[in-house]
Amino acid sequence: MARRPFDAYFKSLIESCAREIILFLFPKVKVRVLSAKLDKELITVKTRLADQVLHVRTKRESLLHFEYVSGYDPEAAHTVFLNAALLENKYHLEVTSVLFLLRPPRRGTEAGCYEVYFGRERTNIFKCRVVKLWEWRAAILSGRRSLLVFTPLLTAISRQVNKALLARQRELLARVKNRKLRETLLYFTIAFAKKYFSEKFLLNFFKEKIEMIDPIEQVPFFGEKFREKRLEGEREGEKRGEKRGEKRGEKRGEKRGTTITLQKSILEVVASRFAPNGYRNVVNGKLAQMVTSIDEPRKLEAIFRRALTAKSLETVVVMLEKALVSAKLRTAKAQPLNY
Repeated sequence: MARRPFDAYFKSLIESCAREIILFLFPKVKVRVLSAKLDKELITVKTRLADQVLHVRTKRESLLHFEYVSGYDPEAAHTVFLNAALLENKYHLEVTSVLFLLRPPRRGTEAGCYEVYFGRERTNIFKCRVVKLWEWRAAILSGRRSLLVFTPLLTAISRQVNKALLARQRELLARVKNRKLRETLLYFTIAFAKKYFSEKFLLNFFKEKIEMIDPIEQVPFFGEKFREKRLEGEREGEKRGEKRGEKRGEKRGEKRGTTITLQKSILEVVASRFAPNGYRNVVNGKLAQMVTSIDEPRKLEAIFRRALTAKSLETVVVMLEKALVSAKLRTAKAQPLNY
């Protein structure tokens, strides 16, 4: 399945406006969303983790199951089939599956279709609803109100990505009335565009808008958790400062609280992205030791940002190794020379 920012974008979008998205996909169905933020325990089936599951009610209660794929995976339909079957077996509710594809499959491949053959005879077939995002480009560019939330996808589904396209995205984002949703969409617009433009250029290009974004705390999923932990760390720091009766103690306490918060957040991001079913193996291993060895908030914040969009666990490990090496060099330079 796809990695961030593609899957994170849709998860955030459906959590923010689940009913609107469902009605867009199924306009003739009267639906009530019972829960848009389901516990991981609910959507974990055996050793697999479905991308996203909503508990809904139409004429009766059921599950709406979403899977997100950026580059087409020939095993995608099988994964959808397997997760849907396990979900239905576990919760005894009918499951409707929707597969979001960012790019078209190769010719002759029927996306969202899993078939079983006995010899040359087809014996089993499973099909799910497929959303072909590349076909939405013209409609999104037209500025249709119901499609404004898909503005960040334009750089991912366009053959030519240039400044004119970015300018159009900026215009479309300005039409989003909900400030919080607009900030989230802007975050993902920049995340997708970073494949084609430098982050510095993008920050300058969206300068009049970017000031609205708190760099970390607006990040979907982890932002809310990070914000809570930061406040908890600040309160802990204040208590330490009060006990010592010194401003220096208070600042140290706040710094320590922020450091711990960032370390935990990095480990959670890594575990969620690269080891969803093996959190302990990631957190208790060498990687956790590397993270907890870094006590500079600025450096940890930079690693946290990079970890959100890193393509692999190896990329995160390389970042941590570089951070540790630079820290050792600074420590060595600071040591007095003995003659």
